[in-house]
Parts: sequence; C-alpha cells; structure tokens
Amino acid sequence: MQISQLLATTSKIKNIIFIFLCVISFKTAIAQADLSETEKLAVTAKVWGFLKYYHPNVAAGKLDWDQQLFDILPSVEKANNKAELSKIYSDWIETLGQIKPCKKCQTNNETTHFEKNFDLTWLADNKLFTKELTEKLKFIEQNRFQGKHYYVSTKGKLNLLEITNEKPYENFDWKNRKLRLLSLFRYWNTIEYFYPHKYVLDTDWDLVLTQMLPKFSNTDSELDYHLAMLELVVNIDDSHGYFTTDVIQHYFGLKQIPASFKIIDEKLVLNGIYDNSLAALNDIKIGDVITKVDGVDIAEKLKQNLKYINGANYRTKLVYAFGKILNGSTNSVEVEITRQGETKTRNLARYTYDQFNYNVKPEPWRKMEDDIAYINLGAINGKELL
Repeated sequence: MQISQLLATTSKIKNIIFIFLCVISFKTAIAQADLSETEKLAVTAKVWGFLKYYHPNVAAGKLDWDQQLFDILPSVEKANNKAELSKIYSDWIETLGQIKPCKKCQTNNETTHFEKNFDLTWLADNKLFTKELTEKLKFIEQNRFQGKHYYVSTKGKLNLLEITNEKPYENFDWKNRKLRLLSLFRYWNTIEYFYPHKYVLDTDWDLVLTQMLPKFSNTDSELDYHLAMLELVVNIDDSHGYFTTDVIQHYFGLKQIPASFKIIDEKLVLNGIYDNSLAALNDIKIGDVITKVDGVDIAEKLKQNLKYINGANYRTKLVYAFGKILNGSTNSVEVEITRQGETKTRNLARYTYDQFNYNVKPEPWRKMEDDIAYINLGAINGKELL
C-alpha cells in the first residue's frame, strides 16, 4: 500500500471514530438529561410541600391543595427533562395568584436561629430546575406567608404543633395511586418542616423520600401499602412514632405465647409469665431461651422486621420488637427452645390478651440452678432480699 493510500485510510478511520464518539457523547448527554420517575416524583413532593407552607395563597387555604397535586401529576409524569419539568412547575406557580412583597420577611436581625433542620438549598438545584424556576421559588421564599396558617397551628402553653384542615378520605382506596402518593407527600413534608429531631435521623430524610417512593407508587397489594406507611413512620427514629391498621395487625398477628421476653445476644430470653396455668400447659418457664421461630433464627427474624419496629435506636427497637417476633394470627408457633443446656423443637400455643389471667400474683424470686436465681424487682420486698 502506498503512503498516500495509507494516509487516506487512516484519515477515514479517524473520521469514523470521531463520528462514533460524537454519537456516543450525544446519547450520553440525552440520557443524563432524562429524569427517572422517582426523581420527578421526589422533586414534585418537595415543590408541593414548599408551596403548601410558603406560598401566601396556598398557606392561607385558598386552594384545594390535594386536588392541585392530583391535577399536576399527569403532566409531571410526561416530562422528560429539566426544561419540561421546570416549565410545568413555573406555569403552575403562575396560576396560584400574585404574591405581594413582604418587607417584614427581608428584615435582618441579630436573633440566632437553630437551622440544622432547615434546608432549602434544593431550590437552586440546576439538575432539576431552570434558572427561571429557581428565581420564582426564591421569590416565594423571600415573600413567604405571614398570617394564620391554614394547615398548621400551635396550641397550649407548650405551643405544641397541630396539623389542621387536612382533607379526610373516609373511603380511601389503596388502589388509587394518587391517594397513595398524597399520603407519602403529606407525611414526608410534615416531618421535613416541623420535626425537631430530623437532623439526627439515622437516614437522611431526602434519601427516605427516594427510597419510599417506589413502594408507594408501584405497590401490588393493600398489605404492601400499609407496610410502606409503617416503614415510613418508623424512619423518624422515635419510640412514639407508630402506625397500625387492621391490615398490619392481621399480618403480624395479635396472638402470642403467655410470656414476655427480652432479646439478649440475638436470642429470646423469657423474663415474665402472663398466665401461670397457660405457661404450665405449654411447659415454658422464666429463663427459657428461644433461638428459632418457625425454623428462622431470631437474628434473621429481627433483621427481616427491624424496618417495621419503632424506636429511637437499636436497643430501643429490641424492647419494642415483641409484636414482630413471636406474635401471629395462627393458634401456635414452632420454636427451638433451650432450658438448662437441653434444646428441643416444640409447638407453643398462642393466645389473645383477653385469655390471660393477670390477677395471679407474680413470683418475687425463683431459684433456677445452684448458682443462678431469678429476681422480679417489681414484686420482691425488702425482707425477701435480706
């Protein structure tokens, strides 16, 4: 091959490579600009919540804000990129009415505020918002509502927060996707703006939103929806944060063995008897150790259900785990139980609370082995300790 032919061939190859790289780069740019369903719904939840609490006309209760969400969701889902999504939000804001300048909002003072929970930096997220939309959102923040809020108020000497005027849905249909999303958006924004401990949560609250959205958006059953609500509430890491329904109670069950327990080293140690006669009937005693439930190790059982157990930390969750480990809807449960070094697999009967005889006086103490004794500090008196 002559040098001129070689150079021509090399040039053609370079051109082909250049065109190929341009095509790849173009497709990559398009892919990067596309927004996922979760991204679009997450930012919609944020914008909807922000306008609910900041926009003067919305915060004053002049609009059916739930219906506004239902109306805009179809357009949001059709949007493919930042420009299209921003235009939807921008046009939406224009329909909400004029905003009067708020001179009071611009006043600077030397008061120090606790701002670890406060974060509106997402208003300027250039991946999601155009410059025009960011400016509109910033204007709303700078001229925010100052009157008596329609959706929140305080009461009592302690100024406890009260959620007000939320529209009830007595005939709530879990199959209605818009209602499912509304339940998530409402709760998430309540915690986002008003929960005092949000800054110390184990999981970033923004991340909770993106993790929970698919579970609310694409649920296949009523049980899945109810469990998603429970998981969402548990994510606030608060012992007082609890959610239950008939569906949830049926799933985990209200029947239990006639004994309480404590989780120690990923084993259940029976530490109390609810009914002496039923305990004797099932041959269970204080100090018995349960290592498996229905063939599943306690550690694995706990791992499976931890996201449904409320509590401020792991140790607290272990205390509140009683309803998620041994409870059930069936009349019995198979357990692997150990007593004095001997391990057996047995079926223990389950009962409802009304079947327990709580009038039996609890044992103040009991000798378990030669050098081990059980003491009930709630029942024992000083003389017995001597």
